[in-house]
Amino acid sequence: MGTFPCARLCRAQYAEDVATFDDEEELVDAFCDSIPEGMDPFTEASIFGTLSATYVNTVLRELFSPERLDLTVIRPDHTIETEEDE
Repeated sequence: MGTFPCARLCRAQYAEDVATFDDEEELVDAFCDSIPEGMDPFTEASIFGTLSATYVNTVLRELFSPERLDLTVIRPDHTIETEEDE
């Protein structure tokens, strides 16, 4: 896996989050999405400035590691085959 363009992605996400503050409906949606997680849109937006490329790459490697991935094939005869069945 190559290096992740962390700084650029963080700036883009930050800009998208800040643009949300211009639209009342989007801001309400952002609050409804983030408050159950114990966050608020203002804090959430500021977090992107603190992420490092090393941290993001570590998290991505952990989330998308081969042992966490699974494959399911649905056949036309409606049988389901997983990697464990092979």
